[in-house]
Amino acid sequence: MTTLMNSDFLVSLQHFKNHVSKILLFIKMSIRNWLLFCLLPTISDCKTAYLHLNGYEVLADTLSTFSTTDGHDCLRTCARTEACLAVHVAVATETCTLLTMVRDVREAMECGYYIKNVTTTMEIANITLNPVEQILQDVVYASNGECPDGWTQTSTACTLAVSESTCVEYASFLKATWDGTECVMPSIKLVHFCSSSNLSLKSFNESYYCYAVIPMWTTNQSVTYKKANDYCYTKTGAYLASIHSAAENSYIAELGKSMSYIGIGLMLTNDKGLSASDYKWGDGTPLDYVNFNGLASGDYYLFPFAVVNVVKGTWYTRSTYNSWLVFNLNSLACKTKASAVYAKIN
Repeated sequence: MTTLMNSDFLVSLQHFKNHVSKILLFIKMSIRNWLLFCLLPTISDCKTAYLHLNGYEVLADTLSTFSTTDGHDCLRTCARTEACLAVHVAVATETCTLLTMVRDVREAMECGYYIKNVTTTMEIANITLNPVEQILQDVVYASNGECPDGWTQTSTACTLAVSESTCVEYASFLKATWDGTECVMPSIKLVHFCSSSNLSLKSFNESYYCYAVIPMWTTNQSVTYKKANDYCYTKTGAYLASIHSAAENSYIAELGKSMSYIGIGLMLTNDKGLSASDYKWGDGTPLDYVNFNGLASGDYYLFPFAVVNVVKGTWYTRSTYNSWLVFNLNSLACKTKASAVYAKIN
């Protein structure tokens, strides 16, 4: 009997210690509310803000997980990854989890979740939401599409090929239902527009974006990706453009037809630059289209990003012609997702 009582006592004591540990971790994370503050893709201005979901957890798909002791590093990585919509900062295990395809935000004894504060508010007629639900809806429709990000639009609804167990995780006000084979959600109507008169609205790959090709500062000044990206943002509210189709490439070249070479957001990831895998888009979108003007070896890197020849439409990244192309770079292609006014649900 004594042995059994001692065993029960030890188990109870261990449960008590575990409970206290969770409370201490919760307090520790609450003290670290500085992670709330805005982080950004280029780490110079507050361009991407995060909301600290203290007392909530996020149901979503995992993009990636990596080790870090720096919460800011976690948010910076998310800010530079377009598909990332939320993060989980686990102090105890020193890990950062990037999250996408957000489905719900639920009350929980958690304090390590942060979600992007999407600047465009998604307001749908005849639906009244509390503040947390509104944050969730804004993130689910972060790309301002007629369907949630990652869903497929049909003539009457939005569909997503997931399991029934995943489908039922969507917040009830989003009206996701399982039809026996896939998840179905009503579509919404959108009117897209650019927030700046300096930008032109255009649709590619079923998404709407705003574009501008702007003159650069004096080219004898230093050229860095950060400086060019910030310059785009200061002048237009957009960022160095990524390109994902021949049509989009031609459109940007046409916008800059009065220029010579246009800087775009394609970055070199190493000191080689001889294959497409050596490059990435600075906005975190996939490299699913390329139009290089050859990737032969050369002894002179042009810039920390690629440029478009407005006549050929091809991309230059390095040159054997010394520095003459540097002095012909006279513009930047800027791009951002379009804003939208939301109408009714079908």
